[in-house]
Amino acid sequence: MEDAPLRGRPIPEQLLHRQALSWDQCPFALVERVPFVLCHYTVFNVEQCDGLTLPEISQPAIAPEIDKDEVCESIVTGWESRPALHLNSPNECRAYYRPSTDSVHVPARSRFVDAPHYYSTLFHELVHSTGHESRLHRTFGDRFGDELYSKEELVAEMGAAFLCAIAGIANEHTDRNTTAYIQNWIEKLEEDNRLIVHAAANAQRAVDSRQHV
Repeated sequence: MEDAPLRGRPIPEQLLHRQALSWDQCPFALVERVPFVLCHYTVFNVEQCDGLTLPEISQPAIAPEIDKDEVCESIVTGWESRPALHLNSPNECRAYYRPSTDSVHVPARSRFVDAPHYYSTLFHELVHSTGHESRLHRTFGDRFGDELYSKEELVAEMGAAFLCAIAGIANEHTDRNTTAYIQNWIEKLEEDNRLIVHAAANAQRAVDSRQHV
């Protein structure tokens, strides 16, 4: 009996287009969703293929967890009426604040290059949380990139910069990141020449509110 011919397995792939989501659906990063196109590809198991030399796949090294900073930790733990904190999930890949659950989500420490980058990200999301209706009751905006959303991002980034300075962890790299981030949002609202003043004032209120200063 002749061997039956090898058959590949068709694998569908959904090619998703993108459509902006609301703040609560997509609190921090731009994620979009649109109608998809379904494509099929035929794949074969490697055991079905002759003459293939597979490269050795080494296991990824476990990234070391960055050290805790005592001053930064005291800011976080001493934050009055703070939101729920989700900081240790090994599967979380983005940082965001979710108003509907009043919760801050940040990737595990091992995903960050150093303590200043970790804490500046955490501070950014904590400043967002001060806009909750139970705190300073800022308006977050309805959709990524709209005017109110952009203003809130400026508040959060400036507030994070203030907290980094208070904690003594601000450095050339965090300052450069903050400058680039703020500049990106200012370009979206360049017609409002009072924006930076209002954002700075709201950021200061947010920082002060952590201890009801």
